[in-house]
Amino acid sequence: MTRYEKYLLYLLLSLLVLQATGISTSNTYLWLCIWLLALSYIVGGRWLFKDQQAFSTSFYVVAGICLGTSLVSLSFTLRVRHEPLEVLLPVLNGIFCVGLGIYFYRHRAHQPEQNSLRGLWLRSAVLLVFAGFFASTPISFTPYRLALLAFNRGDVRMTSNLLMHHHRIAAQEAMRKKDYAAAISNARKSYFFGNRWLGSDSISRKNEISGAYKLAYEAYEGRGDAAFAKKEFAEALQAYQQGHSFLIRSDNRAEGATAPSPYWEEEKAWSLRNMADCHLGLGAFAACDSLFIAALNAYKLVNPRPDLPYARIASGLARSYTAQNEPGLSTTIYRRINRYLATDSAREAAEELLTNRIRIVGNSIQQDSLAGALRELSTLSFAPGDTSNRRFDADIYNGICLYKLGQYAAAERALRAPWRFYRERAERNWEALAVAEMLLANNSLAQGRYAETQTLATAALGRIEQKRGSASSAYATCLRVVAALNKALGQYSRADQQLRQVLSLVRKDPNASGTEPEVLAQLAELDLIFGRDAAAQATIGKAVSLLTAGKPIALPRQTGILATAAYVDYATGNYPAAQAKYRQVLAINAKFEQAQTAASAAAWNGLGLLATSQHQLTRADSLLTEAVRLHERLFTKRNPLTGTVYLNFGQLRRQQGRLAEAEQLLQQALGIAQAFLPKQHDQFGDLALAFGDLAQRQQRPTAAQTHYQQALDIYSRKFGEAHWKTRLARQKASASVSN
Repeated sequence: MTRYEKYLLYLLLSLLVLQATGISTSNTYLWLCIWLLALSYIVGGRWLFKDQQAFSTSFYVVAGICLGTSLVSLSFTLRVRHEPLEVLLPVLNGIFCVGLGIYFYRHRAHQPEQNSLRGLWLRSAVLLVFAGFFASTPISFTPYRLALLAFNRGDVRMTSNLLMHHHRIAAQEAMRKKDYAAAISNARKSYFFGNRWLGSDSISRKNEISGAYKLAYEAYEGRGDAAFAKKEFAEALQAYQQGHSFLIRSDNRAEGATAPSPYWEEEKAWSLRNMADCHLGLGAFAACDSLFIAALNAYKLVNPRPDLPYARIASGLARSYTAQNEPGLSTTIYRRINRYLATDSAREAAEELLTNRIRIVGNSIQQDSLAGALRELSTLSFAPGDTSNRRFDADIYNGICLYKLGQYAAAERALRAPWRFYRERAERNWEALAVAEMLLANNSLAQGRYAETQTLATAALGRIEQKRGSASSAYATCLRVVAALNKALGQYSRADQQLRQVLSLVRKDPNASGTEPEVLAQLAELDLIFGRDAAAQATIGKAVSLLTAGKPIALPRQTGILATAAYVDYATGNYPAAQAKYRQVLAINAKFEQAQTAASAAAWNGLGLLATSQHQLTRADSLLTEAVRLHERLFTKRNPLTGTVYLNFGQLRRQQGRLAEAEQLLQQALGIAQAFLPKQHDQFGDLALAFGDLAQRQQRPTAAQTHYQQALDIYSRKFGEAHWKTRLARQKASASVSN
């Protein structure tokens, strides 16, 4: 090695160290040194290697050319230039290095004088490694990127290009880990450095950094998807909107193409749909519908003919109409979509068709067309062993229909299948499991199975609180079931507190506002129990006002609240209004083929109470007979609701003078209460009062006094001294003593 070559190599090594450590802020001298050494090898190889005379002069000329071309390649690849010639230049040195190495191996024992050539081979090998590394290493290799950044320090444009790639790879890695905060941060940096790389051409040439735009869109989309999965619709919407802004500003044309990429143009439609779904979750229906329509139009620009993706976007608009209480319009859209899907032989189209048919069932239930919903469900077929959500959605809807029709045993059979399936996969399907538990809890409550109701409702409530918190609409829905159970068990203060908590939650959630009338109706019943008649009238008036919004009550799902309103009228002495409402309940339910339901049973019982209060005993007899028949059919003879009707009928029989029948009915009611209700329940006070009245008619004053005192004790403990039931029991107890 000559002194000249040594000086150049030492200088090159020093400049590399200065550049790599950041001491030098410019790489100009480094490139000059590389080129000087390369030209020295190419032009002066015969002189630089003159002390190695094992071969002819031409060998050393070739050696200089081979080493020099590797340095020329390195000068380009260090600046991220990878033209074919620049990448292939190190091949010459590779051939030279391998050939010389083979020569050394074959003559290792016979020509020790060739050891002087080993320095030349070592320089060739080192240059080959460096040149090959920078010529063939992908940009995704982090050490390679860091080396390029170090060697190009001071070149703003070059480092901007490298940093664009560096942050792009970091963002992609973060997305794989679902770390969307890091993904977005790196994606935005990639976008920033990409624009800085283009400089003044960042508008006209932005298709060259289209990947930076797409990456930012995908990072925000990932954050939006994660938030949407948690039902955090406001956060998801914000992320989708930010991602959409990058998507629509991007130029996704391929190099040399005049038309944009169909894939990314279609992606704009899906981005619009994502934002529409968020608005749907937030109850912002005007924005939701306009975005769904915009998504459909954007999709049609790329795919003019209807297809499966178009049908999926259109189904979002149908879901929006369902949420807006426009199930008829929703069903119309589904049927139009399904006409196309029925012509598509793809498996995905058949699955989408089945999903839409199940959603039509949901719309039918919303329209109170339960018979139609059951007919549609009977035409659906599922493959054996099908465990898809569609399969269990159908079971859930079947159970809801049967529950509404009062077929509680059949409803339970329908609901148990999805409940068992989701319970085995509770972590992944916790939300569906909670829905199944709430529906089963309601069904058990109707059958008087209070312990089972408690177990199911408590499990669902705990699950929802853990996953969604105690401020969600789902939590409010489940808490309503728990409150209804507490009311049935006579724990009125607790039920009242829970219902007021539910009311506060549903008023904050626009998607839950439809349940407010039902909650108010439940509170009105509690107001009556507590003797707050004026409050009950005001509360039920508000419930009916919200329910109808100025329109007449016309659907069976509204008749439960109407029956409660009738009972409030009855309890506060407005008999004509109560009778009209009860009759309206029966007429609406009969019109929709739902005459044999719980609301109708309550209406017959209410009419019987009215007639009894007005001493229309013959009419009351027929009405309460129908109430007993319907209660026994719906709830069986062993149910607290049936027990209440037995109590009412027993009171009527006492007024009719049919004392033996009255005592038999009251004993039946007492047996049911003892089997189902806690000992402190005020129902036992009602029964004691009824037994006292019966004893009075039987000329048994001592027994009457005992029963009245028992009622007084129960009412005093339950409601206090000022309650009207307590005052009534005290009055009767005093009267029986004086008699």
